[in-house]
Amino acid sequence: MFLVLLNIFVLWLAPVIYWGASRYKGAWKTIETFTQVSVVGLVSLLLIPECIELAGFIVVVPAFLGLFLPTFMERLWVRYAVQVHYLSLCLVVFGLVVHGLMDGVGLALPHHGHGHTHSHGTGEFLSMGILLHQLPVGLLIWNLFYPRRGKRYAMVLLFLLGVSTLVGYELADGMIEWTDERWLAYFQALIAGSLLHIVFDRHDDPASHAQTCQHQH
Repeated sequence: MFLVLLNIFVLWLAPVIYWGASRYKGAWKTIETFTQVSVVGLVSLLLIPECIELAGFIVVVPAFLGLFLPTFMERLWVRYAVQVHYLSLCLVVFGLVVHGLMDGVGLALPHHGHGHTHSHGTGEFLSMGILLHQLPVGLLIWNLFYPRRGKRYAMVLLFLLGVSTLVGYELADGMIEWTDERWLAYFQALIAGSLLHIVFDRHDDPASHAQTCQHQH
C-alpha cells in the first residue's frame, strides 16, 4: 500500500512543478521537453514492448491507428477538427485510467505471488518502472487540460488516475483472472499511439487547431 500512496504522491507533484516552471520561460521549456521525451520513452520502451510480448507484433496496427487516424480524420472533416482532437484526448484519458488500473495490479504482483503480468519487470524493477512514469504522465495530463479546462478539471483527472491505481491494487487477484491480456495489449497499443498523437499534435487553442487544419487542407 505504501508504494501505491507513493505513486499517487508523485502523480500530484505535476501541478506543483507546472506552477513553478511556468513562472520561468526557460524552466517551462525544459519541463515541456522532459514531458515529450518521457512520453516517447514510456511508449517506445515500456508500452509497445509490453504489448508485443503479450500479443505479438500485430499490436503495431492499433498503435499506428492511434497515432495517425485522428490526424487523418481532422484533415478529412475539417469542420469537426476540434471535436476529433477532443475525442483523442478523451480516449487518452480513458486509456490512462485503464493503465492506472494495471499499474495498481503491477504494484500488487510482488506481494500477491503472481507471475509476470503488466511487464514493466519483476519485483523492485516492476515497482520502480511504474513509479518513474507517474510524473511525466501527471505532467502530460496537467499540461493538456489545465490551460483549456482549468484547475478543477485537471485535478479531477489526476484524482481519477490515482483512484484507478488504488482500485487496481485492491482488486489485483480478480482482475488477473478475468482480464484477456491479448485484447488489453491491443487497447494499450491504441492508447500508446494516441499519446504520441497528443504529444506531437498539441494545440492549446482549439480554434487555432481548426484554423491549422483548414490551412493545411
